[in-house]
Amino acid sequence: MDIGFERAGIEVVFANELMSEAAATYNANHAAGVMVNDDVNNILKSIDRFQGVDFVFGGPPCQGFSVAGKMNPNDERNKLIFTFLDIVERVRPKAFVMENVKALGVLEKWESVRRKYLERVYALGYNCVPFIML
Repeated sequence: MDIGFERAGIEVVFANELMSEAAATYNANHAAGVMVNDDVNNILKSIDRFQGVDFVFGGPPCQGFSVAGKMNPNDERNKLIFTFLDIVERVRPKAFVMENVKALGVLEKWESVRRKYLERVYALGYNCVPFIML
């Protein structure tokens, strides 16, 4: 996602990744000092310094929602879509983009999760247009 936004003229000022190998790969291909290799829950308060940026974008882990996985409603990683909204709430960007798997967007199994997510988005004052990219 970063490369696409960079090619669109967006300067990436912060990135986060839990897996050290993925963070190292990111660092090898992007500006130094942008990546924070830590659990996002540990760094939420430090994100406040980015209040008012134009965009927040990201792809919280999808394994718990994916048909390629166990589709486990109790997978702890599923909560990270709401942590993403915690970041949006703290930073208050002009717009945000969150990417995840098709299953989250279309399966009846995840309807209550989608509804909860959208209710929170609207409560934060954003308009949300979910769509599936083919």
